[in-house]
Amino acid sequence: MITLVHCLVTASVMLTIACGVAAFLLRRLQIVTPRLRQCLLFCVLLQGLMLFRVPVELPWLESSPAGSAQWAVGDVADTLPSGGAAFVGDATSPESTRSQSTVSSSAWESIGGTEHDPAATSWTELALSAACLIWMLGIVCIVTRSLFRYAKLCRLVDELDRAPEPWQAEWQTICARRGSRAPEMLVSGSAGPMLVRRPRGYALVVPDRFWRSLSGDQRRGVLLHELAHLCRRDVWRQAVARIAVVLHWWNPAAWWCVRRYEESAEWACDETMTRTDPAAARGLAASLVQLVEFLESGTSNPAPIASGLGVQSMAAPPLTERVTRLLHSSSSSRESAMKRLVLMLLAAGLLTLSAVQFRLVAADAGGQGESISADASATLQVVSSDSKDLIETLRQRLNPDDKASSDLKQLLASESGQVAFAGVIDLLKGKYRESARAEAIPRFVEKHFEAAPDGTLALRGSSRLAADAWVQRSRQLGEVLDSMNRRMKGVADRLEDSGDVNQMARRMLTDQHVGYAIMLDEFDGRSDPIELFLGKALEKILVRRGDKLVVIPTLSGDARRQIERFELATDVFDKLKVELPIFAAEFDTPDDRHKRFVAKLKDPAMAAIVALHVSKESMSSPTAAVDDLFAKLETVSRDTAKGLVIDDEEAWGTLEELLEFADRAGKRIDAVRDRLVRTAADLDTSDPMTQRFAAQMKTGVIAYQVAVDVPYAEFDLGKQVEGMVSQVMEPAGADRLRVRDDAADQVNQRAGELLAACRTIRRYLRRIDDVRDRMADRELAESLDGPGRMLLLTEIRRSAEQSQLDAMELLAKEFFVLDETTNQLTVHPERAEVVDQLAGRAMELEQELKKDDF
Repeated sequence: MITLVHCLVTASVMLTIACGVAAFLLRRLQIVTPRLRQCLLFCVLLQGLMLFRVPVELPWLESSPAGSAQWAVGDVADTLPSGGAAFVGDATSPESTRSQSTVSSSAWESIGGTEHDPAATSWTELALSAACLIWMLGIVCIVTRSLFRYAKLCRLVDELDRAPEPWQAEWQTICARRGSRAPEMLVSGSAGPMLVRRPRGYALVVPDRFWRSLSGDQRRGVLLHELAHLCRRDVWRQAVARIAVVLHWWNPAAWWCVRRYEESAEWACDETMTRTDPAAARGLAASLVQLVEFLESGTSNPAPIASGLGVQSMAAPPLTERVTRLLHSSSSSRESAMKRLVLMLLAAGLLTLSAVQFRLVAADAGGQGESISADASATLQVVSSDSKDLIETLRQRLNPDDKASSDLKQLLASESGQVAFAGVIDLLKGKYRESARAEAIPRFVEKHFEAAPDGTLALRGSSRLAADAWVQRSRQLGEVLDSMNRRMKGVADRLEDSGDVNQMARRMLTDQHVGYAIMLDEFDGRSDPIELFLGKALEKILVRRGDKLVVIPTLSGDARRQIERFELATDVFDKLKVELPIFAAEFDTPDDRHKRFVAKLKDPAMAAIVALHVSKESMSSPTAAVDDLFAKLETVSRDTAKGLVIDDEEAWGTLEELLEFADRAGKRIDAVRDRLVRTAADLDTSDPMTQRFAAQMKTGVIAYQVAVDVPYAEFDLGKQVEGMVSQVMEPAGADRLRVRDDAADQVNQRAGELLAACRTIRRYLRRIDDVRDRMADRELAESLDGPGRMLLLTEIRRSAEQSQLDAMELLAKEFFVLDETTNQLTVHPERAEVVDQLAGRAMELEQELKKDDF
């Protein structure tokens, strides 16, 4: 009982504080955006539902005995030596001690200063029980009253007659244009207009005499407003708000907050209409005034209107502000990004404080605030899922008749054994990467050339296209490097001679290969803007698995929804390619912008850009999205004797932006599509998500999105590098520069790294020259002189990085003997002792796992 009262009081206090802060900010910052107001108010109301909070322990430092040590399981692989026959080390398990302290009851009483009085405790429990009883009775009364009024409302609505067919048809047409199913439309004597959620479905109730007195724009405004409530699912949102306010029925702040929340819902529905149909918005404003006159007229005898769960009424106060917002929608400016950020951070902070209970707990000197118990459920979460799958496959293939193999199979059944063996896998992968780098040039030569008896290298026929691409890209690389070196030399010429750091910077900037070193480091060797943009973008989505690329398994929900958006956009694109040219024939072309618009409607690029725009705003079905698009186009268009024209300047602003995007996409779509198709060929389509992404790269509209997003300003890596260098410089008078004092260490370190890279580049370029000298095709060899040498070095570098051998093949080659007849693996006799070492390491891990402190 005490716990329940404490939780309830805490939630109520948090709701009251949050409500006060929200009210102050809404007034102080003058927040007028309805959705932003609703979001903040909804977060405030959620404070009242946070009756039970999640405890989070915050460790604080407490002195620990000298000599205690901490040992992390995650460092197991790092302790493995990289050389010798043994794959595991001889690390001993450190001893750790634990200091325990207890607080006696007398000590606790001395802190409190007083003893508890049993009589006082009894009266306290009685008072708390009475408070809980009153609270529960209040909830029962409010819920009973609300359910009674709701049942009465449903009964009254069920007795109403259906609206005339013309009214029904108008309502159904408006709902169909928005892709929604029209609820039943009923006619009352004076109740309404309102949207009612009955157990069997929604119903729209309108007063007969009032409805007949409205004009077409007024009726459309009312219907669009109620449809907005339906589409936004305001009934269910307000149900959550009402639950929160019922739990805190004695708190005035809760009632204020729920009223402001419902008021913001009305504003949000009004705002939706003002953006899409200004004429209907003005009609709704007039109908609101007329509705008040209708309800207050002496001839009207309004029926009782139930309020609460399941009801949305357009006759919500305050009327004056609503009418003003409807008539002056353009003046209601959007909140700035700073205001939005402040409110979102506030809402997130309040929810965190309500949902989380922070507790200070003692921690040891090693900073570990948690302990791992020694029960059977404790596991070592340090082996990736891929490694677990590999180890399980290996266990199935181990030879049970061989003692070492059988012992290893038993060892790999435990978590600790898997962790220990994961270190072996990492070591083998590291050895392979080192050998791949050392043999990069010979492997590249073997892939693209065939050695003749006289030692010359003849280009393989399968590599002819690749060689042509080398020659073409080497010219582009030369232009980029010339620009970079020219700009860096310009900075070096302006540098002061005083100081070691300025001289070091000058030496770096004047090195003939520093531009290429920066390209390898900063831009991954890419000189083409499309490749650079795609490379950076795809790194956030794809990861290499073996010799293929897959979508990152831990990809966030936003990225997955982006793939779904591209799939929807592709379906919409297929429809628009056919239907936009047909719609273009309906337009007149009285001026140049109409001519450009009509011509572009026949361009697939425009269909793709519009499809991307539509899919960003809505995730409905392709057919509904296309129908909604054409409905919007007809809304902003006007029929003339020669065809449709668009007079809406605001609509032209959006169309001009889409036309610009379509022009930009059309210029580079072929180059982008070609690169995406080549990348898609390198994807592992056995993975379902990767297969979906590959399909979009080959056939979807993603290429148009990339073509729009690729930088269209003059792309100059030299200019970018000059900008990066200028960030650490400052004027020194007379058009001179010097390195800033606070950046001296950074410049020295960076200069040392780049100069070391230049020395490595020059060493490898000499090896590239040896390959060029042996080429039988002298024209190709001469074409790859100068920047072509660096291009070959880039290709070799990429080939070495992408060259990865399957981990199972590495294990079979280095650790096991393969029986091709049975496909079983037997531990190599020279590696038998490693199994014993792995068993020792696994035992150490188990001992560490059983300790209280970890």
